[in-house]
Amino acid sequence: MSAAVLRLESFTQPRAMEAEPGLLEDERKLAFDDGYAQGRQVGIEDLAGQLRALNATLEFNETQAAQLRQQMLRDLGIVLTAIVDVLGNASRNDRLCHAIADELRRMVDNAPLRRPLVRCDLNLLPLIEQAVAASGVDRVQLEGDPDMAGSAELIFDSARTVLALDAITQSLHALISELTEE
Repeated sequence: MSAAVLRLESFTQPRAMEAEPGLLEDERKLAFDDGYAQGRQVGIEDLAGQLRALNATLEFNETQAAQLRQQMLRDLGIVLTAIVDVLGNASRNDRLCHAIADELRRMVDNAPLRRPLVRCDLNLLPLIEQAVAASGVDRVQLEGDPDMAGSAELIFDSARTVLALDAITQSLHALISELTEE
């Protein structure tokens, strides 16, 4: 045997089979599309989970905000009621005196020869006497009436004006109550 008979080719790797170019491209596209779809699905599921968590947080915050709003209104109602009570009680006698004095002057200016009548709660009689004195009208008839709790009535001919001490305070309390009810 001669050395020429043995060829080196027999000891080399066999040649790889050549793949068809279209087949590789199809497999690559299929793998890309599968990976893209899987990634997209994971992204959508993650986003949906985050949106659910955000929605739950917003609902919780809305509930908390409603509770805080109701508590604030209750607290504000208490404060406003206290302010109305303090300011209303402190100034109601002065307001009543000024209102009666102004009304008496107006009545007498319109009909100077008539005599006005002031009917009031017995407890208010000293206050009404001060108001009459402050008005400068000297011919006013005063009557105490135990049935007129906290109010005074000015009568002049057929005209009648009722001034109630607590009417304004009561209307403010009703308004505060209406505002604080939700």
